[in-house]
Amino acid sequence: MIWNDQLGILGMGDKDDVRTQTQNYLELEEEQSILNNKDFRNAIAEDYDVFNWMSSSALVDLYELAELTKLTPYTEEDLRANYLHSYLHFEDDEIRAETQGDGDLV
Repeated sequence: MIWNDQLGILGMGDKDDVRTQTQNYLELEEEQSILNNKDFRNAIAEDYDVFNWMSSSALVDLYELAELTKLTPYTEEDLRANYLHSYLHFEDDEIRAETQGDGDLV
């Protein structure tokens, strides 16, 4: 996990290179930025106290397609561009959780 004054990033991957990969997220060129993803921009614009966003495209990028086909009958094309948005809201001594999805498989 890495963070700055504006955001935190939880990286997943091999133990040896996860630090390098997460640091790279903070150093991306503008055209590679997650802010270029319309779904992310719409999701982060909502009202929340804690926000989590996930793209199914990461599964395709992290795992060999042969490994993924053992877990699901979907193709690589099916798995790309599906998104989950999770929000936590702290309200009057309660914590409310909300999850939304967008994409063909969600």
